[in-house]
Amino acid sequence: METETINKIDKHINCVIEDYKAIKSEISRRSELQRFALLAYGGVIVLSLKFNEKPEFSTLQILLIWLASSLTYLFYIAEDRFIKRLGKIATFNGRLISYLSNTKNNGQNYSTVIESIS
Repeated sequence: METETINKIDKHINCVIEDYKAIKSEISRRSELQRFALLAYGGVIVLSLKFNEKPEFSTLQILLIWLASSLTYLFYIAEDRFIKRLGKIATFNGRLISYLSNTKNNGQNYSTVIESIS
């Protein structure tokens, strides 16, 4: 196999690996944001209970709790959907890395793979 072709494959593998790492990092970051949103919602609940002087809640407190709950839920769902999309891309990249590595190691002709990636 030509060294030029091998160098192209190595370059493509390295690009896909870097993309894979970036996607994994973004998934981790978004997961942390989800945890923080849930923690902030818990803080709103705790603060509303702490500053409550009477055994019953006021209308304003109930509205604030519902608002915080709705915003947290919407944020959590949006991030979850994005994480799932990134997960599908990461799975594809992982399979592509595996395929390119196996093709390179087996000495197969993979010029069609390079053309489809380029």
